[in-house]
Amino acid sequence: MRTTGLCVMVLCGVAAAAQPDTSRYQACADRLMKAINAGDYEAIEHEYNSQMRVALPIEKTRAFFSQLTAQLGSLKELGKLHWEADSLAVFQTTFERATLDMKLSLDDAGKIAGLLFVPSKSSP
Repeated sequence: MRTTGLCVMVLCGVAAAAQPDTSRYQACADRLMKAINAGDYEAIEHEYNSQMRVALPIEKTRAFFSQLTAQLGSLKELGKLHWEADSLAVFQTTFERATLDMKLSLDDAGKIAGLLFVPSKSSP
């Protein structure tokens, strides 16, 4: 009986350790929402890691997010975070004129390593 209890605690400890830090992802998504709505493209770029800054420099960041908000309106709501993979968080984002899923990946330093907006799999 004691051995079974010990095994359960060890397995729970392993499962908890393998889970990503939800609060880091939520905080980053909240900062992104604020920056997107403010048109603060420098703040968005500041969230990127070095590889993202190369792939999406400030000019491309400005063009992408200004086009996104011009087409869809302001970002009204971030839905509850769910995980698509171990380090890929998905937030349902509700804009004025559409709902998209925002897929977000952070590196170990908490910087954005991947960001993708795709049509939402579910309605708000």
